[in-house]
Amino acid sequence: MEQEFIKGFNNGYLLAQYEPELLNKLLPDLKPGNNYVDGMLSGKEQHDIDKIRQPQKDVPSNNTPDKNKKDIEWER
Repeated sequence: MEQEFIKGFNNGYLLAQYEPELLNKLLPDLKPGNNYVDGMLSGKEQHDIDKIRQPQKDVPSNNTPDKNKKDIEWER
């Protein structure tokens, strides 16, 4: 039983990552209740969470130096 959930989770995650349109076509026909389908739905949910948490490449972080700013040397 746990094996089926894991297979469904992995397949749901991969479909959400690489074939989201196909997964969205399948979802309305999936009926929760068996371990594989429950795992598939959980895999999709986890992918959605991971996607939100993933740092955006286009948004500069506070830790990256700004190339337009020059280093200021302070006199003592």
